[in-house]
Amino acid sequence: MDPRSLKFINEAVRGEIRDGRPGALVRNVCLDSRKVAPGTLFVALKGERFDGHDHLVQAFNSGAGAAMVERDKVEGKTFSQPLIVVENSRIALGELAARYRRDFDLPRIAVAGSNGKTSTKNLIASVLEQRLPTLASESSFNNDIGVPVTLLNLDAQYGAAVFEVGTNHPGELRPLLRMVAPLYGVLTSIGPEHLEFFRDIGGVVEEEGVLGEELPAGGVLFLNIETLEARSVINRTSATVRTIGFKPDADWVISNASLTSEGMTFSVNGNRNLAGSYSTCLIGMHQVLNATMAIAVGSELGLGRAEIQRGLSACKPARMRLQIVPAGTITILDDTYNANEESMKSALDTLSGFPVEGRRVAILGSMGELGPAAEEAHFQVGKYAAKMGVQHLIALGAHRATLAEGARQNDLKIIEQYESAEMLIPVLANSVQPGDMVLVKSSRLGKLERVVDALVSTFNR
Repeated sequence: MDPRSLKFINEAVRGEIRDGRPGALVRNVCLDSRKVAPGTLFVALKGERFDGHDHLVQAFNSGAGAAMVERDKVEGKTFSQPLIVVENSRIALGELAARYRRDFDLPRIAVAGSNGKTSTKNLIASVLEQRLPTLASESSFNNDIGVPVTLLNLDAQYGAAVFEVGTNHPGELRPLLRMVAPLYGVLTSIGPEHLEFFRDIGGVVEEEGVLGEELPAGGVLFLNIETLEARSVINRTSATVRTIGFKPDADWVISNASLTSEGMTFSVNGNRNLAGSYSTCLIGMHQVLNATMAIAVGSELGLGRAEIQRGLSACKPARMRLQIVPAGTITILDDTYNANEESMKSALDTLSGFPVEGRRVAILGSMGELGPAAEEAHFQVGKYAAKMGVQHLIALGAHRATLAEGARQNDLKIIEQYESAEMLIPVLANSVQPGDMVLVKSSRLGKLERVVDALVSTFNR
């Protein structure tokens, strides 16, 4: 963050300065009192299990230049250090980020969608970095805390910025987009996500399509042409649309995609100067789509073929997102970060494409936040596992029986069920054999990274 005065910050959040000079400068913003450095603005957020106001003294002892606090938390208390007092510090954080962003004139890209946001954001950032110093959201910082934190990391060195924007409730996406004010939007996919809150796929389409609505007329929307309701999203934007897909009517047509020992190779046709073969070390057909999104964005910003390929090659798999993990005599596909029906099927597609010495084993946990659609979604995933040649299914979690039944009805013979990872881990050595390739995937609630760790420990002995 470039230095800003307390006056600047206070005006952005419509607050009240107490015990501080309006002209005093802060040099960065921090939400964690343990990470405060001298000159920091400490923003005291409160959540279900924490309250930053409890750590004000620690923040000031570490050199915080000021703190942003909520009025009802400091009334009647005396502080000798500078405070900016607001009604809601979480809302104020977003207001500050939006105001700060207005001081920078650079290409801003927002990446939304049901699946693939983090990988696509990383690919785009890696490509743009070959020419422009590029800021990108850390990890999956895509909510009303992560997005403003990323915006406040902008400074004069950057020539582009890529933001991941996420949603799991109706109405969450639009405020994030208005905070970022992107000129470029990337919609990776639309699928059955968070149906507990969106009710049905129509609710997802309505929410994710907000990306197109929020782009200016001079902006560009990059869209997977094969995703659900692509045409309805296109009809909602005044921006220029660039479509990506395997079908010949896409603006960027993908062909000859194949899995290699080093990742994926594929060809694209959409720009005469950029047409041809590319490769990425990320695996899966969905990653080919994500990589082509990055090619299309790079093209829009004037990058050349060599720069784009360097960027694709430099982008490494995000942890727990279809990450290949060697473990002695077996190979693990660690995709434990999160899951919905579409991403489960994509992971099973990837598993089926790998040549293996032994068997294809799938350890699948439950998918969260699906509401009334949960039973059918788990049944379909089990059915798809059988269709894609899984030879041994291990189903975990609350919907294990439904997963297993979908597989059983479609002739998958070897099926195990366990209530939790803790119950599976002691018998893993009996379930997985040398030479197997093992896909491990679940929503975060399953915490199946513990299964990955156990497999590594067992087979690396």
